[in-house]
Amino acid sequence: MSSIRNKLFFFIASIITMIMLLMLAFNQLYFEKYFLKIKKNQLFYLANEIKDPHSLIDLSSVEEKNNIKIYIINESYINDIAISLSREDISELFFNPKKSIFKLIDTSFSLDKELTIITSYNKNQLLIISTPFSSVKEPVSIITSFHLKIVLIALIFGYILSIVLSRLITASIIDMGETAKRVAKLDFSQEFKSYSNDEIGLLGKNLNIMSVQLKDSIEKLQEDIEKERKIDKMRKEFISSVSHELKTPIAIINNYCEGLKEGIATNKETSDFYLDIIMEETQNMNKLVQSLLFLSRAERGFLIFNSEKFDIKEVIENEVKRAKHLNEGEKIVKMHIKEKNFIGDKEQITSVIKNLIENSFKYVEQNGEIVIRYSNNRFSIGNTSNILEEEIENIWLPFYRADKARDRKLGTGLGLAIVKEILEKHNLDYGAYKENDKIIFWFEGGRE
Repeated sequence: MSSIRNKLFFFIASIITMIMLLMLAFNQLYFEKYFLKIKKNQLFYLANEIKDPHSLIDLSSVEEKNNIKIYIINESYINDIAISLSREDISELFFNPKKSIFKLIDTSFSLDKELTIITSYNKNQLLIISTPFSSVKEPVSIITSFHLKIVLIALIFGYILSIVLSRLITASIIDMGETAKRVAKLDFSQEFKSYSNDEIGLLGKNLNIMSVQLKDSIEKLQEDIEKERKIDKMRKEFISSVSHELKTPIAIINNYCEGLKEGIATNKETSDFYLDIIMEETQNMNKLVQSLLFLSRAERGFLIFNSEKFDIKEVIENEVKRAKHLNEGEKIVKMHIKEKNFIGDKEQITSVIKNLIENSFKYVEQNGEIVIRYSNNRFSIGNTSNILEEEIENIWLPFYRADKARDRKLGTGLGLAIVKEILEKHNLDYGAYKENDKIIFWFEGGRE
């Protein structure tokens, strides 16, 4: 397959060759006629100048200067000259003073011919001006030979110029083609470099823009695909976790119901014990379902927040009292509350504080210390924990438990996921970090 560079070279070279051949053809076919016409015009101009009665001309100097011969012939001597003129020509010359006749005459003393103009000089005389035809022929031959050399030189330089131009013009196009080929293979490592402001340069710049946009789109698509894979993985893990969380209480309820049906409970005390367990597991399942419904509504943006100023100190103290009542064992709780106002949805922020306090009470070591702080619109709660630093980013995931050996009764595994959703929907900053042997949960905002 021929390249565009070769095509362009042959196109430019063909045009140059055609122009040169046309110049040669003009030289061969028309240049002599053209030069002869000019010579005739010169003779005609000299004849008119000589005939002008007001001009004073030295005929000898005119002859020498223009390489011509001038004759003035009386009518009676016309037949003696070696110029064949018909009677009609002679009559017309005398009758019409402006009439001129050109003749190409053979000479008896030379092989050369003479270009002659014959016109009337006065009533009974003719003016004859002759010039050797070689004065026409020789310049034509010399000029034609010179033109031929010029044409050959021009052809050589033209072909060289064709090569240079074809390389200059097609270099950018070839580079652009290579860039497009790399882009087609999704290789964006090298962009098209153009220093021109013409159409090719503009096309190259657009190609670079397209390459950058395509690269960004592919990267965004890959990110979306990776995100979709993670979401799909999380969805599968979520379904698996929900199934696992529901399987145990359902199995317990089923076993105890079968036991009651078969009459295992022989007295009211045993029967009440079984029923209490069934009710406890039912309540746990209800909490799990309610938490799942809350997360679903939050993720779909169905939560409605009523922002207001409320006493967060009162909320913290109430939730600490409730947590102490529900959890066994002595817990050391230290509270450093310097402010009491917070702006946000009281019910939802209360749910956040409740979950964080419950989480601390459930996972703090026996006789461990829980520290709660609130100042400058920043709430934090910390408790001793053996959770690793690299595990912190996962604790916000549903059903994630850093300590796999913990009993499922400690919670549904959705508390921190609910906290995350509420705080993000409030556009509040939040996080968790390790500090020595403690894990600190915090959020801040709610300023007026």
